[in-house]
Amino acid sequence: MKGIPHKTGNSLEYTEFAIPKKNGKVRRIFAPSPELLSAQQALLPGLNSVLTAIEKSEDISDILHGFVKNRNPVTAATKHVGYDLTMMMDISNFFDSVKSSHLLAQGRLAQVGGDLSNCLHFEAGSVQGFTAQGFATSPILANICITPIVKEIKEYLDEKFEDRYAFTIYADDIQISINSSDFIPETEKIKDIVYYLFEAEGFEMNERKTRIRHAKFGHRRILGVNVGADKLYASRKTMRKIRAARHQGNGPSLGGLTTWSKCLLPKTLRKNEEISKEVIRKMMEMMMESESSTSQVRFASMLMDQTRVSSPPPIISIDSMMRTT
Repeated sequence: MKGIPHKTGNSLEYTEFAIPKKNGKVRRIFAPSPELLSAQQALLPGLNSVLTAIEKSEDISDILHGFVKNRNPVTAATKHVGYDLTMMMDISNFFDSVKSSHLLAQGRLAQVGGDLSNCLHFEAGSVQGFTAQGFATSPILANICITPIVKEIKEYLDEKFEDRYAFTIYADDIQISINSSDFIPETEKIKDIVYYLFEAEGFEMNERKTRIRHAKFGHRRILGVNVGADKLYASRKTMRKIRAARHQGNGPSLGGLTTWSKCLLPKTLRKNEEISKEVIRKMMEMMMESESSTSQVRFASMLMDQTRVSSPPPIISIDSMMRTT
């Protein structure tokens, strides 16, 4: 496939490709040269630090799950387990909509250093660049630039529902879950608020992909994962693909699909979860050996139940926990 060559302001090269989509449109992909890719990757540690600082200072941690360390579609989907209803919305042409003006509005990006112009594609004759899909820095820059919108949505949800909701964003996909008794009268209001906040910043919402899924009608598919009342599981589509790959003898595809079907947390969180379970198991054994009271056993059992949820409890040594008793 022949692409269109481009250069950044620093003469670093990249190539634009047009990939046909099912709806007849094309998806523009920009493939950086090794030199440009290296320059973009050098900026990633600083950009990740900026996002982490913003999340902490604005109290929006654990909402953005796309292309963020120790988060993935499973960590996002897990937040919605147990809710009655999920509203899902989509931002059209997400990366192409993150403009130079959005970056300039984020003063903290000045802390990163380096040349952010290497992270933008400029159309011929335009002074307004955008975060091109395919650039290594586009996902993290897009996350940073929508944090003011994320904060406003969270503040609205906090005011209306306190802690009785789940709110996550994975790239261009937005998910909000609330129990039906709270949610039904507010459905249109939430949609209007989200649409207004994104459109006010120059983004376009995809009305066709806005939908609501009710738990009473079965699972809610969120980011390709089926979300039930108390667990996650693979979709039928994934299982069909696994059967097809096995039948065709397609080993690489089979391996990837099988791993995806397990709905795994990122490796670091899986390791922490295993350690936490072992710590709690040893605590229970120690309590039983010391003829602990019924309340202590009940407490330990409750902790063991908590290890079944997606967000693993913090790692705490047995000695430090025993010192607090």
